Amino acid sequence: MRLNFLFICCLTLIVVGCSSARSVYPSTWPEKDQCYDTDGGLVLEVGPDARKLVTANLLGECYSSKRAAEVLQKAFDEIRADAKRKNLIVFVHGRGQHPQKALKKRLIYHLEKDYEASVVMVHWPSFKGHLGYAHQSAHDRAENLGAVLSALPDVKKNNESIILANNTKLILLVHSMGNKLLENLARKKSDLVKGRSFDNLIMSAPDVPARHHTEWMDRIELAKNQYLLVNKHDGVLIGSRYLKFRGPRLGRRGAKDGVSSKFQYVNFNKTGVGHLYYIDKGAESKWKDRDDVAAFFRIIMKGEKADAKDIEGLDTQIISGREVWRFEKFKTTKPKRP
Repeated sequence: MRLNFLFICCLTLIVVGCSSARSVYPSTWPEKDQCYDTDGGLVLEVGPDARKLVTANLLGECYSSKRAAEVLQKAFDEIRADAKRKNLIVFVHGRGQHPQKALKKRLIYHLEKDYEASVVMVHWPSFKGHLGYAHQSAHDRAENLGAVLSALPDVKKNNESIILANNTKLILLVHSMGNKLLENLARKKSDLVKGRSFDNLIMSAPDVPARHHTEWMDRIELAKNQYLLVNKHDGVLIGSRYLKFRGPRLGRRGAKDGVSSKFQYVNFNKTGVGHLYYIDKGAESKWKDRDDVAAFFRIIMKGEKADAKDIEGLDTQIISGREVWRFEKFKTTKPKRP
C-alpha cells in the first residue's frame, strides 16, 4: 500500500510538472465577449518578431448557430478546393492553454495531415492556471459544442454534392476534459446529441466521472459508429483523479462501471499509448511498433467503421452482455531494429 501511495504521489508531481512547462505562445486571449476574426482564423504571436495566421478553423468565444455555420461552411470550402482534404473533423480539445497548446503540439497539423481532413476546433476556456482545473468551465460552456451540433445538419445538407463527390466523412473527436461539454449536453439538452450527423464519434481518454456514465452516454446518437477509448495507465487521468480528488475517470475505468449500449468500448491498457493517442507524431509516436493500433486509428479517424475481426491484435470480450474490444498487451507487430 505504501509503495502504491508513493507511486501515485510521484506520478502526480510529474503530471503537474509537465503541465507547468512554459509555453512559447502568449497566455492572453480575447475575453468572453470578444470574437476572433470573421474568417475563422486567429492572429497570434509566435515570437518577438513573427506573427502567424492560424488557418485552421478555430471557433472563438462568440458562439451561435450562425457563427458555427459560417466556420463549418469554410471547412467544406477547403475540402472542395484542396484535394488533400477529404474529410471533416470537428475537434473538441481538452484542458490546457488552448488554442496555443493545439498549435505547439501540432495537433491540428497532424489531424489534417494524417487523416486527410479539414479541422474545426471547438474552443472553450480550458485553462485555469497550471494547478487549476477547468472542470466547471467545461460544464458551463457546453453551448460552444451545442452551437456546432445545431448548425451542422443544414450545412451538411447544403454540401451534399461535395460529400458525395469526395466520399467525405464527418468525424467528431472529443478529447479528455472536452468530454465534459458532451456530457452536459447529453444531460441537459439531449435533443442536440441526436440525429447521427457524423459518421464516427470518438470519445478519447474522457476526463469525466466513470460512475453512472451510461446514464448520459445512452442518450447520445450523434454518429453511425461511436467509440469510447480507454487506457488504465493514462498518467494524465491518474493525476486528474488524485490531484483534485475527482474520483475514478471514465478514460481509465471504461466498462468497469457499466457499458453503454450506444458505444463500442476499446481498451488500450499496457499498449504504451499514454494520454494523447489519436495521432501519430512520427518520431514522437505513442504507437511505437503497434501496427494494430495504427490500423485502428486510420480507420476510425477517417470516418470508416472498424471491425475487430479485421485488425490483428484486437481481441474481444463480453462484459455486461456487450462486446468490448481490447488490444493485446505489449504486442510488437514490426520487426525489431538491429
